[in-house]
Amino acid sequence: MQLKNKLQNQLLFSNSNDNFKYKIKKNNVKVTFDTETNYYVEQHWKEMKENYKQTRPLWNGEIYNLQNIVYTKINEEILFEVNLTNFKEALYFSKLNDYHQMNPMGVQVIIETLDGQLVFGTRKFENELLSLICGVVSPKEIQNTDDIFLKQTLIEIEEELGIKEHMLSTFKIMGGMKTVTNSFDIITYCTLNVSFEKLKIIYKENGNYENSNIIKCKKSVENLIEFKTQYNDILTEQLESILNWIIQKKIIIL
Repeated sequence: MQLKNKLQNQLLFSNSNDNFKYKIKKNNVKVTFDTETNYYVEQHWKEMKENYKQTRPLWNGEIYNLQNIVYTKINEEILFEVNLTNFKEALYFSKLNDYHQMNPMGVQVIIETLDGQLVFGTRKFENELLSLICGVVSPKEIQNTDDIFLKQTLIEIEEELGIKEHMLSTFKIMGGMKTVTNSFDIITYCTLNVSFEKLKIIYKENGNYENSNIIKCKKSVENLIEFKTQYNDILTEQLESILNWIIQKKIIIL
């Protein structure tokens, strides 16, 4: 495993071991701000709700905010120290690009189907940008589990694609990244026991409204390079970075 300095939109660590060891140290004290900051948070939230009122209601629940990462070299274990914030506050600091105030935690999910296709979604409410299946880590949704990143991955793929846990063949944590939207995302990788054509049927019957479509790419360096070129103008910055790391073999799935 490699652990790197904390930088904007960078791979902070990568993992090649099947057994990724980590712990979560939870500080259940919520992040607090002064009166002026709270005012601007509320004003920004009102603007966002107004912008989205014709499309969907904005969710605002508790999420984990990363305070610190501690890497123990002897047993190659990472400790994530977190406290609580909410989506409304994280969204405001994302707008400011303030990387000191807030580091909301999320997952970016690399999905491979039974026939070797990687799966991407076009984000309906993000100008049809192409993305991995992804979401924030919500304490309410992942209660009573030690493996919070597996649990959040299962939640996201079921919500966005209709995939159930029994359809997974393998699951692995591949790395962690600091993103340009001011979050710290764990990159997970799961293989399915269904083909892409079967997945499309499941998605149309059970997927939610986050993605207007799902797109495939055969898992190989050549195909990923071609895919990047074809969709270059609509890739999210997170997806572009992750594809680069896969091609450069900093994330090993090929």
